[in-house]
Amino acid sequence: MKKRLLVLFTIVLFLVPFTSAVTVDFDSANINKTGSIGEFPLLAISQLKYEPFPVEPGEKFDLWIKVKNIGSDLADDVKVTLVETKTFSVDGLNTRIIGGLQPSQEILLKYEDVRAADDAVEGVNELEFLLSPGGSYGDNVFSKNLDIEIRSVDPVLNIYVETDPKVLSQGSPAKLNITLENNEDSIIEDIKIKLTLPSEIVPIGTSIEKKLDRLLPNQRSSLIYEIIPLGDALSKAYNIPINLTYRDEIGNKFAIDEAIGLLVGSKIDFDVNIKETDIIKKGQKGKMTIGLSNIGPSDIKFLILEIKSSDEYEILSNTKEYMGNLESDDFETSEFSIFVKKNDPKIKALITYKDNFNQEKSEVRELILNTYSSNEAKKYNLVEKKNSLINLVYLAIIILLYLTWSEWRRTKDLPKSIKTAFVRFLKGIFRVIRSFSWRNIKRLPRRLKNLFDSL
Repeated sequence: MKKRLLVLFTIVLFLVPFTSAVTVDFDSANINKTGSIGEFPLLAISQLKYEPFPVEPGEKFDLWIKVKNIGSDLADDVKVTLVETKTFSVDGLNTRIIGGLQPSQEILLKYEDVRAADDAVEGVNELEFLLSPGGSYGDNVFSKNLDIEIRSVDPVLNIYVETDPKVLSQGSPAKLNITLENNEDSIIEDIKIKLTLPSEIVPIGTSIEKKLDRLLPNQRSSLIYEIIPLGDALSKAYNIPINLTYRDEIGNKFAIDEAIGLLVGSKIDFDVNIKETDIIKKGQKGKMTIGLSNIGPSDIKFLILEIKSSDEYEILSNTKEYMGNLESDDFETSEFSIFVKKNDPKIKALITYKDNFNQEKSEVRELILNTYSSNEAKKYNLVEKKNSLINLVYLAIIILLYLTWSEWRRTKDLPKSIKTAFVRFLKGIFRVIRSFSWRNIKRLPRRLKNLFDSL
């Protein structure tokens, strides 16, 4: 089963880089629908302001209202109450006592840390105020509902990126699966996603731009791309820009530019063996040369070759050699000295390196160092054979020197001694050759019998 790469990108769209506010003025027609004010105080809210705008579910906001006495008499004990509901609450006092308010006079009130509920329904919600003129008119409480817009300004969209296989190989098709998840309570519509692929990676039978009509709250949807890295694509991590656009259910447009990473590179493949050695038999010490070849398309970095200890041999040199970087179709060798304790010892070679993504890898390979018996070594010409002719020459020289020395002791004449010794040597050779005649060979058994009988 192919391994898969799962990368989670949580994209938070900060589309309002500054705090905005909204101010609503209420004209006289809204304040006085009857068009006639009697001889008594009458309170109204002439202006509303709140920030940030819009209000987000679960977030706090500040609110300002202007309270105006539109009546013709003094309101001598004015109280304003923000009514707390399951949608709105206040951290602090929700009732403000203003005191006296003359006709046509207005005052600005600020409510801090008003909180919208976490489960507040997005859209326009009503915030209720109760206004009491106090005094003898305390029962004339006026209720005013103000519209507050609740909307998720910074929607959270999750993107899951999955490739099959985990690492893309040059010249091999692969699948890129991009899954979009809507974690909000609102609908996301008209979703468009576009990839910007590098020249080394091309799509197969598909467009780099795909669309989704909508994503319901907590819904997921996947977009699958068929892609292939070209044969000459470098083994590395490729940066793939993603452009994402969509609308919320109110009609606001959003856009974001992000990036994902795709890993391209074939599996590291190498061959390691014993190139040469002068060790033939058990019980010998000598040198062996180990060669390592990069037979894959990806480079091998920071290569280290280490011979591990064993009871089958003893390491007489350094156990570790740094071989450096090894490009594709390249090779390096290292030499080690060992003493062989057993026949055909298994040499344990530890290869440590980093791949193109700087991931450290290690692998142990067992290399058999072949040894031979004496007969096998001779059979395969692994040892030098003794040269009989050379030995005979050495023997003849020794005999000549001995004969010359014997004659010289007797005559004290070196030239004559050399000549006499040479003649005696030749006569001896002829005598030996004549002894191999057929007549002498036939007499050999009788002579041997006489020899054994005399013993």
